[in-house]
Amino acid sequence: MRKGYWNRADGAQAAEESNADRSASWLSRAGVCRVTAALCATLLLALGVTPATAQEGDARQRQAAAEAYDQGTAAYVAKDYEKAAQWFETANRLSPAAPALIQSARSHYKAGNLARAATLALQLTQSYASEPTALEVGETLLNDTAGSLVRVDVTCDGCSLDVDGTLQEFKSFYVSPDETHTVTASFEHGERTAEVSGTTGERKELAFEAPPPPVVVDPGPGDSETDESGSFTEDGRPRDTAKKPLPPIVTFIGAGVTGALLIGSIISTVDVYARADKYEAAADEANAACRENRNDCTALYNRANDLLDDGEPTEMRTTILWVATGVVGAATAIVALTLTDWSGDGDESASALQMQPLLDPVQGSAGLRLGAQF
Repeated sequence: MRKGYWNRADGAQAAEESNADRSASWLSRAGVCRVTAALCATLLLALGVTPATAQEGDARQRQAAAEAYDQGTAAYVAKDYEKAAQWFETANRLSPAAPALIQSARSHYKAGNLARAATLALQLTQSYASEPTALEVGETLLNDTAGSLVRVDVTCDGCSLDVDGTLQEFKSFYVSPDETHTVTASFEHGERTAEVSGTTGERKELAFEAPPPPVVVDPGPGDSETDESGSFTEDGRPRDTAKKPLPPIVTFIGAGVTGALLIGSIISTVDVYARADKYEAAADEANAACRENRNDCTALYNRANDLLDDGEPTEMRTTILWVATGVVGAATAIVALTLTDWSGDGDESASALQMQPLLDPVQGSAGLRLGAQF
C-alpha cells in the first residue's frame, strides 16, 4: 500500500513536470508570436511615419560634426595631418563653423597641400571676417601661401564646380602655377568647361553661362517617323519616358491585402491567447488533481495535453499571418514609392477598378473581395 502510494506520487510528479515543460514550451512559442506581432506592427507603423523634423535632423548633424571634429583633433595630435584635414573638412560640411575651417586650413598647410590650405584660408577671411581669430589665421596662411599660387575667381549662376575632376565647393580658389587646370561648371541642362593656367601670384577670372534647355520639337500631323520613335503621344504631346510602370490600383490592391492580413493576424492572435488561457486552466487543474492524488489526474492531464496539441496549428497560422502581413506591407510601400505612377495619366479603365477588402471572421480567417465598375 505504501509502495503504491509512492508510485502514484511519482506519477503525479512526473505528470506535473511534463505539464510544466509543455506549458513553458507553449508560453515560449506564444512569446514568439507576441514578438513577431510587435515587430510586424512596428514595421507597418514605420511605413507611415513622417520624416523627422528639421530640428532633429540639425541636432544629429551637429552631433556627427562634433564626432568628426574629435577624430580630426586626434589625428592632428598624432601628426597625421592628411587624415586630420579630411575629418575637419567633414565636420565643417556637416555643421559649418570657424573652428572646423581653421583646423582644416592648418592641417592642409602642415600636410603640404598649399593650394587647398590657401583656398580655405581665403574662405576664412570672407566668411568669418567679423571673427578676429578666424580672420587672423586666414590672413596669416594667405601671406604664407598665396604668393606661390594662382587664384581663380569663377562667376556662374546655379552651377557646381570641379577642378581637375575634384569637387570644388567655393567659387574662389587657388591652384598650382605653371600648370593647365580644367574647370568644369555643371548646370541643370549641361556643363561648361574651361582651362586655366598662370604664374605665381596671378589672379584669373572665369565666367560660365548655363546651357539653354533642350528644345522639344512638336511633331506635325502625320509625322509617322516621330510617332514611331516613341518620343511623342498620338496627340502630339511629349511622352514621359521616365513614367513609372505601375498604375495606382496595384498599390491599392497591395494596401487592401495588407489590411486584410493585418485584421486576420489580430483575430488569429486573439484566438491564440484564448486557447492558451484554456490550456493553462486545464494544466493547473490537472496539476492540482495529481498533487491531491485524485483518480482523475491522468484524464485531466490528457485533456490539457490535447488542448496544447490543438493550439499548435493556431499558433503556426498566427505566426505565418504576421510574417505575411509585414512582407506584403513592405512590398506595397516599395511599389508605392518606386514603381507606381501617381500622375493620374494612366489608363482610365484602371482607375475605375475598385477594391473592397472584406473580413470573414469564420474560425479566424480573413478574405479579400475585389470588385470592378466600368
